[in-house]
Amino acid sequence: MFSITMVDRYLLWLYLRVLLLSFTSLAGLLVIINLFSNLDDFIEYGKREGELTTILLQYYGPFLLSIFERLCGLLSMMSVLFVVAWLYRTNEFTALLAAGISKGRVVRPLLAGSVAVIVFAAVSREVIIPKYQDILDRKPQDLNPQLPRLLKPDFDRETSVGISGRHLLPSKNEVVDIALRLPPQLWRDGRQILASSAVYEKANDQHPAGYRLRSIHSPPQLPSNDDLVLGDKKVVLTAKQHNWLQPGECFLVTNVDFESLRGGNSWKQYGSTAELIDRLYRQNSHFSADVKVKVHSRFVQPILDMSLILLGLPVVLTRPDRHLFWVAGACFGVVAIFMGVTMAIRALGETGYLLEPAWAAWLPILLFLPYGFAKSRAAMKT
Repeated sequence: MFSITMVDRYLLWLYLRVLLLSFTSLAGLLVIINLFSNLDDFIEYGKREGELTTILLQYYGPFLLSIFERLCGLLSMMSVLFVVAWLYRTNEFTALLAAGISKGRVVRPLLAGSVAVIVFAAVSREVIIPKYQDILDRKPQDLNPQLPRLLKPDFDRETSVGISGRHLLPSKNEVVDIALRLPPQLWRDGRQILASSAVYEKANDQHPAGYRLRSIHSPPQLPSNDDLVLGDKKVVLTAKQHNWLQPGECFLVTNVDFESLRGGNSWKQYGSTAELIDRLYRQNSHFSADVKVKVHSRFVQPILDMSLILLGLPVVLTRPDRHLFWVAGACFGVVAIFMGVTMAIRALGETGYLLEPAWAAWLPILLFLPYGFAKSRAAMKT
């Protein structure tokens, strides 16, 4: 069983300092650029809603966490490399080797710290960040949740119902002036349904997921008629047959949820893996290959982050006489090659034809992990 020594604590403290410094420098630069580009919008919103400092914390808190989650692999590798390079530069590494401590034993606490950082990033990606995906999807100009958002028309491939409207009200999950284009099999009362608004409701004991249609303009007789049925599936539920609906209301049963109508990719980037899997099963749409790659990538991302660290570690272990700026350049060179190959392979998988989504996510591990492990192990023995 391993014990934590004073040297381990010293190395972990160095690692944490470099990690925080690297993250603060990079994230601070991004925040400053974004803040001064949109300072007028923040000030205007602060005058209406309250304290400007609170608004900035509410907006940039999730933003910083998202940056950390996406860059944790790069930050961990930079921290390990710079700590090792600094130990060589101050001759502390030489003293440790002279005391009979192997390179692998010196590097071990740094790798353990990297594992802890990568696990924290994975947990935040699955648990914390999904709670703030609405904030992360907004621009500073759209901070007010009462403001309307653009609507992207969508199509339910299971029922062939097209959904469009004037705009969205995200604070209420509401579609204003919704228009439903029906398939020929549902043309009993008309070819389309027009209503003043529709509110998205999740599935419960009374009904499946869908939209509650209010103030129906066309066809006006629809709420007092029977349900619209496609085969053995009820597509539009009416107030006549369902007492949980108010008079004049109908309910559209659909797999197209509110986030799909927003037209953004926030749910792909900021949603949890369970949410991505749920959407994949509920929506047989054109982005299914893209979502499959995302799901597999979520499982392999921690391993990929460790692979990146193992690829960079031999840079300093085999060439300890190099300057810190050379270490930085070599670090970014490794990252550029690693990210370029990984993104290219995932792009092939997202097409759904050139490469299977599972292979697109797992192939980078097969390429980089064995090579990085072998090179790092050899460098620790030299």
